Amino acid sequence: MADKYNILFFLQSEDGRNDLRLRCRVRWGKNLVTLNLGYRVEKDKWSKETQRCVKSSTHGKHKIQAGTINRAIEQLENDIVGYFSRCELAGETPTVERLRVALGKENGDKSLFDVFDEFINIVGVQKAWSEAQRRKNLSLRNHLHAFDPNISFATLDDDKLYAFISFLQSPEAMHLSYPGVEQGLKNTTINRMVGFLKFFLRWSNEHGYYAGNLHNTFRPHLKGLSVKTIIYLNWSELMTFFEFDFSKHKWLDIGRDVFCFASFTALRFSDLMRLSWADVNLDANEINIVAQKTSKRTVVALNKFSRAIIDKYYEHRHDYGGKVFPNIHNVLLNRYIKDAAKMAGIDTPVRLVCYVGAERMEKVVPKYEALSIHAGRRTFAVNALSMGVSVFVVKEIGGWANIKSMTPYATIVDSAKREAVNMFDTWDGKLGTN
Repeated sequence: MADKYNILFFLQSEDGRNDLRLRCRVRWGKNLVTLNLGYRVEKDKWSKETQRCVKSSTHGKHKIQAGTINRAIEQLENDIVGYFSRCELAGETPTVERLRVALGKENGDKSLFDVFDEFINIVGVQKAWSEAQRRKNLSLRNHLHAFDPNISFATLDDDKLYAFISFLQSPEAMHLSYPGVEQGLKNTTINRMVGFLKFFLRWSNEHGYYAGNLHNTFRPHLKGLSVKTIIYLNWSELMTFFEFDFSKHKWLDIGRDVFCFASFTALRFSDLMRLSWADVNLDANEINIVAQKTSKRTVVALNKFSRAIIDKYYEHRHDYGGKVFPNIHNVLLNRYIKDAAKMAGIDTPVRLVCYVGAERMEKVVPKYEALSIHAGRRTFAVNALSMGVSVFVVKEIGGWANIKSMTPYATIVDSAKREAVNMFDTWDGKLGTN
């Protein structure tokens, strides 16, 4: 039978701080469990009598609403009461271990990193992660371990995650991949890591390892997330690149062809490298594939440019193990693309802007230096929209997640249209001379 139990929500004292960690203590018989709710509460806005935050107050430097914290308290309290009620109905004796499991706190002896490994192995298979996606999550795990090898679900709160972001903005984090580079990770990279981390915490919560709510409440403000320059080739540049003679440079020729094929079909790198002749229907003049990233079947019609590339590689259909293109590592392919674009004179200056923490960093480089295989998809999007293809159709062809993800490309096209119309305002009425 369940013993009488007592639940107490309290603030854990810390010298020199006004915002204190919110804890819950559960006591029955000789048993004692202390739980962390993942919030900090300002002590002058806390009621010991009600064990709740004062209504309409906000807490911590991130101004968490009292209602949010109080709902978390009520949820945990209901879960605790529910556990003891089930024990009483079943005639079972409650134990510390079973209570923690019932509340979704750390399960058995598994550390946060043990759970992260389980997450990568299970979700990687369920979601059919590409090798690149797997590496990104392993990178997050490595950065977490470098930041705090003893980090646990119990120590996670807003302050801990903001400290992690500060670490990522330091050169120490960059040294994990690029020794000697004296700057931290870009804010855009950090924002992507935060997204992966919140996905991991949500999964951990659903599987009973983590009882906090940071996956819903943690929203760091990172400067400059929308300033990224969209690198693409306009139609004139694309045609120059497509028609350039690389016959004396085999690998530059292949790099150019793969890039242009992406620019005419919107295929991702992973799908380009997996594209086989079994996916190509020459009679129907189309490609029929199941995308690696989305696992969705996609039919891409071949236009005269993509068909020309297919026809060019048809004579090599037995050379690459049934694949349309030779298997090339992403880094090496990007090197070929840059070198080929440089040779073809794709050198329009582009300004690259990013933020590391609060520091704005920018440089002007020739366009070939900023090109990569992913710019092929962007090239497809901008040129298709410029030709009047609807946003919905472009999204479906390229397999973009939603209409919102097309906004940067549509913005570029709208800007180009405005510039064209503005030429009427400055024209002096004279026709150009030959």
